[in-house]
Amino acid sequence: RDALWEGPDGLRATVESAIEDLRPISIFPRVVEAIQIGVGIKCKLVVKGLPLPTGSRATVNASEAARELKLRLMLRVQSYVDNLKYGEPVRHSEVMWAMMNEPGVADVQELRLLRYPPGFDTIDFTDIAASAEREELNCGQNLELTVEQVPEFVNIDDEMEIVTIRLVEKKG
Repeated sequence: RDALWEGPDGLRATVESAIEDLRPISIFPRVVEAIQIGVGIKCKLVVKGLPLPTGSRATVNASEAARELKLRLMLRVQSYVDNLKYGEPVRHSEVMWAMMNEPGVADVQELRLLRYPPGFDTIDFTDIAASAEREELNCGQNLELTVEQVPEFVNIDDEMEIVTIRLVEKKG
């Protein structure tokens, strides 16, 4: 990582060289490496009208249809997070909105944003102790970032659980 950023042919030198001819004469920009902050979600889902199996929660959540739904939800949230600017907070309401716009999702309950520390990309998520390093924010709380921080979505679906299935009533 340091070899990529530092050094005579590093990314910092390349960026500084590129902006040298473009900057106004009296402006001296500071080029700093962004600090990546991992963002995850934890919630309970109420779904309606999706072909999910019956049985225990474990059976429902392990099904192919449930995994596909969770993947679509994660892609929606990732799309939102990926388009944030440096230092812009990850807003709870925007994450909720992204998830609620997925067909078949009737409710998102107890939505909490998860904050993973810098360097989260080197964490082994199969290790339970590593997961304990994350910060679980309160319901409704935004994930605030500093101007040098950029959010990156952590794609873990174990924290989404389908708790209720509402069947579509037949008319007629």
